[in-house]
Amino acid sequence: GHSLGAGAASVLALILRSRFPELALLQQEQTNKDVMHVYAFAPPPVLDHDAALAASSYCTSIVNNADIIPRSSLAILLVFLE
Repeated sequence: GHSLGAGAASVLALILRSRFPELALLQQEQTNKDVMHVYAFAPPPVLDHDAALAASSYCTSIVNNADIIPRSSLAILLVFLE
């Protein structure tokens, strides 16, 4: 997914894997990789630090250096508004 869709895909993958543990265990026989893997292009920050670490094995984020949305957060917004 891209942008908001990427954030939604990341959250959905986390929810699906927590509700259906067999998704974490299933692997394709030929490649030995997880059946579900998310490629998120320019996702907004939708996961906290712990959730992001937990999802790092099945979620890959691709971010352009100049893109502000993936680097934004509530803390950054509060600094900006001061």
